[in-house]
Amino acid sequence: MDRKQAIRVDVRAFEPTDQERVRWLFARTPPWGRTYPRPEPLPADLEQIPTFYPAGCFVAVEDDQAGEAIVGLVAVAAVDATEKGQLPQFLKPASKLSRIHWVSVAPERWRLGIGRRLTETAIEWSRTNDCRATILETTVQQEGPIALYEALGFVEKGRTTLGRYQQVWFELVL
Repeated sequence: MDRKQAIRVDVRAFEPTDQERVRWLFARTPPWGRTYPRPEPLPADLEQIPTFYPAGCFVAVEDDQAGEAIVGLVAVAAVDATEKGQLPQFLKPASKLSRIHWVSVAPERWRLGIGRRLTETAIEWSRTNDCRATILETTVQQEGPIALYEALGFVEKGRTTLGRYQQVWFELVL
């Protein structure tokens, strides 16, 4: 049986000095279960984390030879009126809602519980900020993340398509 060595990983709030390491994490962690033929540019919201996620971005860090390495990321924010209007009809509750974005773990650190810790941190942020539920979406190809979200109590609310990808939308009532 191939077992990964246990590592010590801490989850903390994003700091502006983390930006370059977030860029590196994103460059080697392709979303949606794809592989990159070349590194992709960082999406606008991750280029401007303090603007898009002023208090709701967290990184998973571990010590390495050069200091601290970022091995995971999650962002969470309250859903505003503009974003509510862009959500699928089956996700339009009247109560305060948060949305989890970018649960991302470096491929060499998959299956070590880092995604769980990051998601739990986002859930706790949602509770602390008086949200009544939190939502997230992933693609159907992401079997590992889907199993994680279901294990944490998220319930599938529906599916949509984005280009050629089918997205699965989940909700966790808090």
